Amino acid sequence: MYEHAKALGITLITISLRPSLMKYHTHLLTLAGDGSAGWTLTQVGTAEERMGIDREITSLESKLADVEKWEERVKELDVLLSTQKLV
Repeated sequence: MYEHAKALGITLITISLRPSLMKYHTHLLTLAGDGSAGWTLTQVGTAEERMGIDREITSLESKLADVEKWEERVKELDVLLSTQKLV
């Protein structure tokens, strides 16, 4: 779909955090999201853009590493809440 749209001369704007979509774009627009109305525009494939993807991958790996810990915590809270309902 992306390739066909590009072949037709259509400018694509993707709202996504998926690094796999980078291959379809030439620029990356990053909005600050902190209310400052700040933004940056970088070319896809630049060192800065690759570092951004690397940071994203590191962040996701860190979150995935914590999944078991959070699942155990949910179980603990379920037990505590179940006990409180009985009292």
